Amino acid sequence: MNLEEKLKNGKFVITSEIGPPKGTNILPHIEEAEKLRSRIDAFNVTDIQSSVMRLGSLAVCRLLFEKGIERILQHASDTIEVVFMVNIIDYFSDEKPTLYIYLTNYQTDKPNHKDIEKAFQDFYNSCLGTQQKRATE
Repeated sequence: MNLEEKLKNGKFVITSEIGPPKGTNILPHIEEAEKLRSRIDAFNVTDIQSSVMRLGSLAVCRLLFEKGIERILQHASDTIEVVFMVNIIDYFSDEKPTLYIYLTNYQTDKPNHKDIEKAFQDFYNSCLGTQQKRATE
């Protein structure tokens, strides 16, 4: 039974908090969560803990999700910030393949998954357009 089902059925749940690490090495946190998962119903992933630069909470939640671990995303403000990344490998312009990495920052104070998906799709299409221009130069 997942967290949502337990809450709907009025079950008592136990949560634990995971603070994202300083830096990008999340492996010790994931290993600790896996050790506790049989005793914890969900992990609360804090955001902007102690106002110190840390790995993003959304990234930590994604990694917990990939391991099948319940998670609760906690965020400190109404503004949601997402970094979109598109990787395109060009196999034909040189002897060796070239990797192009496109990044952009997306912010919204009214989070809606359809708007975020549309923003990503627009960014992705823009990246493809840029890549096509490179190919014709």
